[in-house]
Amino acid sequence: MDHVPVLIEQILPFLKDVPAGIVVDATFGAGGYTRQILEKFPSLSVVGVDQDKTVLPFVAEIEKDFGDRFSFIQANFESMKDHLEDQKISAVVMDLGVSSMQIDQEERGFSYQQDGPLDMRMNSDQELSAYEIVNTWERKDLRRLFWKYGEEKHAPLIAANICHAREKKKIESTKELRDIIERAAHSVKAVMRVFQAIRIEVNDELGALERGMESAAALLQDGGLLIVVTFHSLEDRLVKNFMIDKGKAVAGSRYAPVLTEEKQFNILTRKPLLPTDLEIETNQRSRSAKLRVLQKKS
Repeated sequence: MDHVPVLIEQILPFLKDVPAGIVVDATFGAGGYTRQILEKFPSLSVVGVDQDKTVLPFVAEIEKDFGDRFSFIQANFESMKDHLEDQKISAVVMDLGVSSMQIDQEERGFSYQQDGPLDMRMNSDQELSAYEIVNTWERKDLRRLFWKYGEEKHAPLIAANICHAREKKKIESTKELRDIIERAAHSVKAVMRVFQAIRIEVNDELGALERGMESAAALLQDGGLLIVVTFHSLEDRLVKNFMIDKGKAVAGSRYAPVLTEEKQFNILTRKPLLPTDLEIETNQRSRSAKLRVLQKKS
């Protein structure tokens, strides 16, 4: 199944007026956003960023089709500032969903719908995996994780059942974990929420998002855009608050109240943009997507 860039029809109009320069596709994946941007905007080039080495065949395809208008950095997007500090960055685009190709590879252990090893690492070189969390974390830490990042009401019972199960044998597969969760909560949604919580922890997704947005904001040239697509409420809340903070005037010291710090950014989406009914019908992955855009003032 081809990767379909979510909300691309809402994103492209924002890019038509950005200054000439580089767009950073901070979550390159299969290159869906990159290809659309390069095809639609001849004045722009793209730098793709992704920590997942399995995207390299897609990198080769884009390089073949677009030559020196495209380059690639294998890294987590939180470090993009280290690589691009001296470049003219016109926009940074972030799609925070797990890519369909990661989900479709059962050996990656992301999907609760397929049986694979407990892994969930976006960067396969890192040490922490879902296996370690599920099999070594204390009950109270699992309970806290499932509530904090999954907002799962059955977190205490699920954590207890996991700890009881692993006393008999290590929990090694996604199917084993799913069965344990379903016996505890009798809910597929609970399975989804617990898998989400573990994946977020394994990859430090929310911490990386905060650092990545700060890095992106520091890179943008005047008139540049930060474009973020989120897929669950934890991400969207973080992005919303970040943009409000950056787009709001900050009062000066109480000892010099006449001084204020001018806001450097404008929020271009007072409310998030959502997928159309047609997009949801043709791409189920888009159903929970929300788009927010921040612009650095000229």
